[in-house]
Amino acid sequence: MFVAGPGVAPGYLNDPAKSAERFIPPPDALRTAVAKDALVYRTGDQGRILPDGSLQILGRIDSTVKIRGFKVSLHAVEHALEGIEGISRLAVVPVLDEESRQPKALAVYLVGNDGFPSKAALSKARQIARRKLPEYATPRYFIGLDALPIRQGESRKLDVAALPPPSETESEALPRPTSDIEVHIAQAWREALGLSDVRPDDNFFALVRRNAKLPP
Repeated sequence: MFVAGPGVAPGYLNDPAKSAERFIPPPDALRTAVAKDALVYRTGDQGRILPDGSLQILGRIDSTVKIRGFKVSLHAVEHALEGIEGISRLAVVPVLDEESRQPKALAVYLVGNDGFPSKAALSKARQIARRKLPEYATPRYFIGLDALPIRQGESRKLDVAALPPPSETESEALPRPTSDIEVHIAQAWREALGLSDVRPDDNFFALVRRNAKLPP
């Protein structure tokens, strides 16, 4: 999201580095709508125009992660799961591959209206996720909590480090190859590495190291 117009300042006071980062020439899509030589303010937020013309704020752009080559907004996934009966709060975080340290899946942590969510509420969350979200953006793990851990201090932000790690017992069915390309690649990897199963989000080099028992 960008802000433009007469009310946009030329930059931050006595902070040229931050000004150069945030106050920028208009992107191509805005050039015809912004005065010549004017700057626009890059907010760092994501948004979209709804069919009725209203603006929907989707959250910070730095909440975007890449899952299996697809860009996924964590805030967009959270928004899709809001309003589930029996769920009062939720948070979506990426789950990192142990070896590559890159996001391999998503986990959603859910708090019930009166503490730990019921099985019915967790089941409903899974159903809504499958219905509303594309396969690559659907959380693999649905984890119930009594409360979300919050950092101390003024920010009161989610303490991601304090979240319990997901386990396979909280996992949805693991993603399977779907397209013809994924099926052929998975078959080639199985034959080359002597494996019985390969998933679309597996890391090839991690599989090679495990199969050859090489150090990380």
